[in-house]
Amino acid sequence: MFVKVSQTRHTKIGTLRPGVYETAKLGADGAKVIKALIGAKDPALKEISKKEAEAELDKVKSLMPTKVEDLKVGPAAKPDPDVTTDAKAAAPGEDATGQVTAK
Repeated sequence: MFVKVSQTRHTKIGTLRPGVYETAKLGADGAKVIKALIGAKDPALKEISKKEAEAELDKVKSLMPTKVEDLKVGPAAKPDPDVTTDAKAAAPGEDATGQVTAK
């Protein structure tokens, strides 16, 4: 059995954050907590099938880049526009921080 958590709940087995959980992995205490939360007046959990759980997990996108091109840094990377603007605005003989530099 799987459950879909729609709202964060702080329980005796830990914090259940929004997502999909397999109840078998939560143990006996987890089963009691799940049963109580599903039976609540305004339940934050919903029982779902394995097929529905897999569909929910397929929707999740990784926050890590998946293409090598997304990982490129260095000369090909675009410069920070704030840094170049500050450097241009600095008076002659001063760097972008306003400190006088020896020439």
